Amino acid sequence: MHEMSLVRDIVDVVLDACRGGDVARVSKVRLSIGELHDVVVEYVPPLFRYLARDTIAADAEVLINVVPARLACGACGAVFRVDHRDPRGWACPDCHARDGFSLRSGMEFMIESIEVEDAEDETAGTSPCVPPSAAARTASGMTSSAEDPMLSEALAACVS
Repeated sequence: MHEMSLVRDIVDVVLDACRGGDVARVSKVRLSIGELHDVVVEYVPPLFRYLARDTIAADAEVLINVVPARLACGACGAVFRVDHRDPRGWACPDCHARDGFSLRSGMEFMIESIEVEDAEDETAGTSPCVPPSAAARTASGMTSSAEDPMLSEALAACVS
């Protein structure tokens, strides 16, 4: 499941962005993921919750914008959406060309925004931004789902 390593990277970037700031907690993370990027977007929120546990991002809402696959026709310049699961149906709707396309969107994988709450708005004792070392151990294979009930729960959410 390559989603785990991708989400681990997202958590690391979010926490790094908070480091050094006066951040009490991350409330929202907005992502853009292209439909051609081969990511099961339903897996991302539960994996984020698991990998961000015990950090200031643990309760962050993860919002995902799925970016459709769009091609540009090399013959006439028209930009159009395609069904990425059926390349046999790829044809320019304007000139009916069936090749010579360039990709305009659909491979995105980025953090669009991170919403945080300032420490002054929270009660004292909030954890600082720290790397999710336990999450990194899990993602690198040092912990199995049998040893970690939270990982089992996150993985179960992915397949249900």
